[in-house]
Amino acid sequence: MAIAPTIMVPTWDPPLVTLSIVLAIGAGYTAVEMSGRVSAGRGWTRSVWLAGGAAAMGVGIWSTHYVGVIASRLPIVVWYDWRMVIGSLIAAIMAATPAIAALSDKRLRPWPLIGVAVVTGCGIAVSHAAGAAAMRLAAIVLVDAEMAAASVLVAVIIVLFALWLWSIMPTATARQQTERKAVCAALLGSALLAVHYFGVRAVQYSRSITEPDLTHAVKGSVLGAMAVSIVTLFVFGLAVLTSVYDYRLSVQRAELRSAERRYRRLFLRSPAGLVRVALDGRILDCNAAAARMLGFNTPADLIGQSMTPRYFDITERDRLMDRLRSERTITDLELHMRRQDSSPVWLLMTLAMVDEEDSSPVAYDGMMIDITANKHLELELLHAQKLEAVGGLAAGIAHEINTPIQFVSDNTRFLEDSFRSLAPLIDAYERLAAASPAPGDQRLVDQLDAARTAADWEYLREEAPKALAQMQEGLGRVASIVGAMRDFSRVDIGAEMAAADLNKAIESTLIVARNEFKYVAQATTDFAPLPRVMCHLGDLNQVFLNLLINAARAIEAVVGDTNALGHIDIRTRQSGEWVQIDVSDTGCGIAPEIRDKIFDPFFTTNDVGRGTGQGLTLARAIVVDRHRGTLTFDTEVGKGTTFHIRLPVNALVASAAPRAA
Repeated sequence: MAIAPTIMVPTWDPPLVTLSIVLAIGAGYTAVEMSGRVSAGRGWTRSVWLAGGAAAMGVGIWSTHYVGVIASRLPIVVWYDWRMVIGSLIAAIMAATPAIAALSDKRLRPWPLIGVAVVTGCGIAVSHAAGAAAMRLAAIVLVDAEMAAASVLVAVIIVLFALWLWSIMPTATARQQTERKAVCAALLGSALLAVHYFGVRAVQYSRSITEPDLTHAVKGSVLGAMAVSIVTLFVFGLAVLTSVYDYRLSVQRAELRSAERRYRRLFLRSPAGLVRVALDGRILDCNAAAARMLGFNTPADLIGQSMTPRYFDITERDRLMDRLRSERTITDLELHMRRQDSSPVWLLMTLAMVDEEDSSPVAYDGMMIDITANKHLELELLHAQKLEAVGGLAAGIAHEINTPIQFVSDNTRFLEDSFRSLAPLIDAYERLAAASPAPGDQRLVDQLDAARTAADWEYLREEAPKALAQMQEGLGRVASIVGAMRDFSRVDIGAEMAAADLNKAIESTLIVARNEFKYVAQATTDFAPLPRVMCHLGDLNQVFLNLLINAARAIEAVVGDTNALGHIDIRTRQSGEWVQIDVSDTGCGIAPEIRDKIFDPFFTTNDVGRGTGQGLTLARAIVVDRHRGTLTFDTEVGKGTTFHIRLPVNALVASAAPRAA
């Protein structure tokens, strides 16, 4: 008679069951926590985080199964083949890898999610099956295939739901992110528990008289389960702490990079020039504004260059560095420096010393603002103030001189008229004396002849009218000069333009400037009829004067002390709504290497004390900026130069059009 096998019903250890649940949820939480580091990683660091996360979750899967098996106690001794146990651990790690990769991929589409869920669920089942196969006990094992398959299907569905929920749940706030992690950790843990406990229910154990093969086997125990749990929890803690620490470091690195990018953007885009210079003068870094101010196209062209050639006076740099070492910071410093093309530039600078950790200076930072235009405005203001003062003085002097000149001229004219009236009277007296006088009147006739001889009447009669006429001519010239001075020194009142006769203005300027050129050149004019031009006449008078003085000095450089005279020709003409004034000279011409610099401020070829280099700069500012005209020139070395001034007839209308070059 056959004996029916005795079915063994396991008893459950509640603490170990609870511990297995904790381990399962811990494995899920570790997975979602580590996935964040995988997502943030790049290159080999991503692979390292993926491997670490898979290992941590795999240990959790394996320990959940192991503790769960120990929690279901059978009335016989159970041994475990350690080789199969290791195989179960490897299967668990392999099952965890695609899950963590999917959790870290924010762009994963639905179909790949299903594939990951299937692979992960089946991998968990394989790990569970390998762990079950590692059991060595005196029992017959029967498996309910349908229930086992159902456990795998449930695990796949739960994993898929967890992955989908992870991909759609918001992470806008820290609280939402924590809730998201908790939900997904619980779902992944549920998948582990479903595979294990459904799998346990699918297995039935019956006593057997056959002893198991205990080769490579170790005995399972509660103590072993506790040790595995402790190690697993340590792995979880280490993984989570490492993840949190790395997250905080990554946040700090991101903030540092963001701050560095903001600083760099501010540095590069700042309208103020920013530069860092080593103490030996080598430029270490700069932005585009600094490069532009110093005449370079890009910062790369300036970096590595020396700052020393930018100074007009090298001793000025030495004094500045001594002051910077002493004061550490210098503000509101105005420096007159040289651009790459040697043209001058005025910079308002703030300098600050940069120290090493041992407080030894290694470089200095500079912030610069181009104030060249402001300097021009200051010079123009000073020039305008000077013109106003000189103009007022000249107008007053002209007025004061004009009055005595007027009555001297009137009295001279009176004397001239009187002499003409007296001459016939004296002629009549002479005819009377020439007649046969009475014997008693001979003495009077002799006295008259003696007085006539003493006065040299014949000479006076001939020369006195000429002298009086020359006095009238001289007084006329003085009056003309005074009038020209009054017209030239006319001060524009306010900012309003007024209609003016430019031909007359040029004539007045020629009279005033005659002393500048009369010894070296002859001036000729060719005036065409011009309409009255809307302008600031006082400023244009200054332009004409500057051009005449420049022409005289260019001719002087040619004629020297030879007493030869050059020529200054001034022509005017009208072309549509524009008038043009040409001032030509037979001077030395302008050398090619300085032609692009003659309008630069402070540039001059004169000897020290003969001009400041502002004449043509102010002339261009007056013509181009203030009157919307053009100021150009043609020149030939050794033959002379012609400056062309083109002005709109109505500058008020022209100001609305694009500015002329």
